[in-house]
Amino acid sequence: MKHHEQVLNLLKTQIGNLAEVKDISDTAKKVANEWVNPVSGGKENINGLVYGLVQSGKTGVLSVSGAIGADEGYRTIIILTSDNDALYAQTLSRVRQAFPGMDILAKSDFRDASSFIQRIKSGTCCIVTTKNGSLLDSLIENFKKGNVKGLSALIIDDEADQASLNTKAANPGGAVSKINEKISNLRQFFDKNTYLQVTATPQALFLQESGHSFRPKFTILSHPGHDYVGGNDFFDGASSLVREFDISEITALSPGAQPAPSMSIPASLLRALDTFMIGATYKRKKEADQNCAFLCHVSTLKADHRHIVDLLREYKTKLAAGLKQKQPAMIARLKKAYDDLATTHAGVKGASFDKLVEDIEFFSRGITVKLVNGETQLHLEV
Repeated sequence: MKHHEQVLNLLKTQIGNLAEVKDISDTAKKVANEWVNPVSGGKENINGLVYGLVQSGKTGVLSVSGAIGADEGYRTIIILTSDNDALYAQTLSRVRQAFPGMDILAKSDFRDASSFIQRIKSGTCCIVTTKNGSLLDSLIENFKKGNVKGLSALIIDDEADQASLNTKAANPGGAVSKINEKISNLRQFFDKNTYLQVTATPQALFLQESGHSFRPKFTILSHPGHDYVGGNDFFDGASSLVREFDISEITALSPGAQPAPSMSIPASLLRALDTFMIGATYKRKKEADQNCAFLCHVSTLKADHRHIVDLLREYKTKLAAGLKQKQPAMIARLKKAYDDLATTHAGVKGASFDKLVEDIEFFSRGITVKLVNGETQLHLEV
């Protein structure tokens, strides 16, 4: 079985829409038509861009592109991710699932240089690493120590506008930022390489000077699936998905350094939370393995973040207690959220409100509230 056939079979199972899988495959083939032939000999490199809307299925295109690259002769697939452990773990898991016929090397495998080189020389490998200066140094040094010759590489840079570009380009004297330099060194190690940039926000890539080594030489558009919901759905003037609220209520969520801010939850936040509970509970009952997250971010101040955490915990406590006591006011509030959500979601409209309330009471005690800022995270999960 070829690598790309394996990935396509996986996508057919995950997506369940053959037309969408075909579109992903066709897009990946367009990428392959532009890249450097990995087995043609000589020295050659190119960099291109896969551009797609936020959360529009670019990962599928990357998976199929990487698999086609392996089938066509790229011995080394390198995937660069953001320097975030949670995102890295997610990417690594997806790669292992998508490429069962490749040896997958994680960043922890860089420590043993001899084993690393043995695995690289043994066959097609996929290396997954974060855009971290020390890790990229270790990766490059391992390749150099192994005296590996003739390898071709397909380097896939996820969120390529983040950290990868030269952030010192405007400085005099030709200064180069650390990660940009490391990626350049990595690319230079391979005589034959394609550097594939991926992002939903490509402005910085295109604003580089013409001929710059990180400016895309080709661009491929990744199309969203038929169920995609994006900016046009929310921000079109006639959108039925947006609910407006009084901007003054932001003040209640951003008390700053007040010693004892009010624990009264603004009406707009209550409405949003109730709507979330209806929608998330409906989804959880339809897909038992799915979690849902509610993000509340109205300030950059950590004191405000902690206050919002307190409010969300207050909501959780009152929700569980109110439903256990069958409080009419709380049930009426949830019914209002249910009626509103039912106007835009046929599945919710067809669901029993009484059963949803019963399920919300069951799930309410399992809600977790987490802080998300420069140090941690904040969201409400069901």
